[in-house]
Amino acid sequence: MTLRKTFLEKSQEVQEIDASKWKLHSRIKQAQKDIENLEQEKTELKSKRPMMLADNEDITGLSSRLKEIDDEIEICKETILGVNEKLESMKNPLRNAKVDADNAFEEMVKAEMEKLVPAYQKYAKKLADVILDYNALEAIYNDSRSYYQPAIKSQLEVIPNLLNKSEPFLKHYDWGITREIQKNVREKYNLTDFQTGTQ
Repeated sequence: MTLRKTFLEKSQEVQEIDASKWKLHSRIKQAQKDIENLEQEKTELKSKRPMMLADNEDITGLSSRLKEIDDEIEICKETILGVNEKLESMKNPLRNAKVDADNAFEEMVKAEMEKLVPAYQKYAKKLADVILDYNALEAIYNDSRSYYQPAIKSQLEVIPNLLNKSEPFLKHYDWGITREIQKNVREKYNLTDFQTGTQ
């Protein structure tokens, strides 16, 4: 099974548990609304009973409905109680499913990162070499100037080596460019030892 497929399955599991959870919450809201409506109906029926008794009317149907309402209210309350217990029992499975999905996602992303390592190592090394050469040449060019603003700012302090963190391709160094670096660059680009400016 691929990492992506594993992630999609774990993610689907989270979505299914979440969907079940929200359905249960909807049942609680519906039961609460039903209780409210039943209580209102119960109040209205009870308000009618004294007058019906005064008029010597048969209240059998009314009393029967009041009893039904009490039973329905009790069922709604038990439904809320049961659903809350069900929701409580879902907490750990949902938490575990989310952890599994997060881990699967991280593994998938890590795999994509690892695919880029060879290209990164290749181009990061080239970039570090170019930066060092450019800055050395720039320092040679501006040798006679008391101050100049480097084209490549010193904020670029490190280009990491992903395969050997203790030896980055580029690390913070003397951005004034050491004479040794300049010497190596002069040799590399076949430059003379001529110094710019007045000696």
